[in-house]
Amino acid sequence: DAGAEFSVAARWAADARALCDWDAMPPALDVAHPEGGAVPADRGERKRQQLLNVALFVAPALRLNPRAKVVDFGAGGGHQSLFLARAFPEATFCLVDLKRRSLEVASRRVQQAGLKNVRIVHGRIEDFREDFDVGVALHACGGASDAALSRCVEKKATFVVAPCCVGKIANSAKRAETTTTTTNTCDTACDPKTDDDADDDDDDETQKISYPRSRLARRVLAFDRYVSVARAADDVSLFDADVATAADAFCSVVTDAPDSSEEEEDARLEGITEEEEAPRVERCGDSPPEERKALSLGERRLRAARLAKKLRKRPMPPRASACVSAERHTQRRACKLLIESDRLAAAREAGYRTWLAGMHPDACTPKNDVLVGVFCHSEGDETTGGDDDASARRRLLEEYEEGLGVPTDPPANAFFESI
Repeated sequence: DAGAEFSVAARWAADARALCDWDAMPPALDVAHPEGGAVPADRGERKRQQLLNVALFVAPALRLNPRAKVVDFGAGGGHQSLFLARAFPEATFCLVDLKRRSLEVASRRVQQAGLKNVRIVHGRIEDFREDFDVGVALHACGGASDAALSRCVEKKATFVVAPCCVGKIANSAKRAETTTTTTNTCDTACDPKTDDDADDDDDDETQKISYPRSRLARRVLAFDRYVSVARAADDVSLFDADVATAADAFCSVVTDAPDSSEEEEDARLEGITEEEEAPRVERCGDSPPEERKALSLGERRLRAARLAKKLRKRPMPPRASACVSAERHTQRRACKLLIESDRLAAAREAGYRTWLAGMHPDACTPKNDVLVGVFCHSEGDETTGGDDDASARRRLLEEYEEGLGVPTDPPANAFFESI
């Protein structure tokens, strides 16, 4: 019913705009406010638009389950989750990141905003083992997005993931190929096992993520070809051999200019006052014996100046004609869609309904793909969970189908079969 579908989409949009009323919330929760996220003015408005899109896709799950547990993977300073924590006080929000400095920023913002429903966990995404209902990851670079998706699928949680820097998948993929197992370093704050359990097989779980992600893609796309396609999706610094391999793997692929990395924004140190004591940060894994000392304003400016100088000296690719640039953009986009389609295919194989959406407006970020998934069923799932769980799952699925449309057989299926 087109009318019903429009009404749900309009309700989602109105709700997202209300949740992102930046003037009505504490400055500490505004990503663009100097007392909050402190994102520079030239990026602040675009970052707000990104968070509006996060609210658009996450809020429907929280409206249906106000007491949900939400995990923000690669949370950084908490841009994409703290404003939602204020809007949904009965829900629990857990911020997971490996960057201690970023989590200290998040802790300071939590304290200033008086939020009581936020936990901070320092550690790897792969080491997080708690149950949760909704997983969020905004521009978690490379394999971090795959780690977040794996955690969500493992817990049958709804996911909203906006991947970033898919070219960095090559790093994760090569580590996965050469590493057989990685010891789980979570401490009891994340995994309630005892020290005696640390040597058990369950705790010695293989952390590697296999590529391609889906069985469908693995049947037709070899590992090295997949890595080349991933690099061609967003990396200009490919050697000729890599371009040739990617081209052979995917219809004469050539690469496009790189998107500006969200890591540059995360690298900005967002003004923690040294006299202010931050709330306790739970930690996964081993921590250095001493906390890092907060950098002074002068040191931050010096580092920023050095980085700017280094970027200015970086050799730039030769300018291409408008026709060639358009062709490269189309080919880069095709590579990117191949990677995202493979990720969603893996989730569907695990019993999910999935959608590939996009942020609006397109200019708010070059990394504007959004992967959305709601668990539907799995083998033997008929006997798991009670009637209430099944009813809640149906309501959640119906809400997303009405808001995003009923998923059809994705074009990726036909593409994988064709090659």
